[in-house]
Amino acid sequence: MITFDGNVSWLAVIGSVYDIVGAVVLIRALIWARSPELFRQAVTTWDADPELLRSQCAQKVDAIWGSSILILGFAFQAFASSGIGMISPCLATHSL
Repeated sequence: MITFDGNVSWLAVIGSVYDIVGAVVLIRALIWARSPELFRQAVTTWDADPELLRSQCAQKVDAIWGSSILILGFAFQAFASSGIGMISPCLATHSL
């Protein structure tokens, strides 16, 4: 039986969400690549191919962003597992 005790590490949850988003960004070019676009990139040319260059630049940007988001997600999970947590603004009390 699955039970819920209400003791959630929000930093670990945020880290997991970042990991999923980072992985989706990394594989975006593979998932949404269309066959006609891939065929245009595979054609040999005598000169520089702007279509191929554009595609490679987009893949590099996706790789940089996806890797950064993944690293940030893993860092959040590492902080959460080491005992570092977040204080919810709803639960924080301020005494003056």
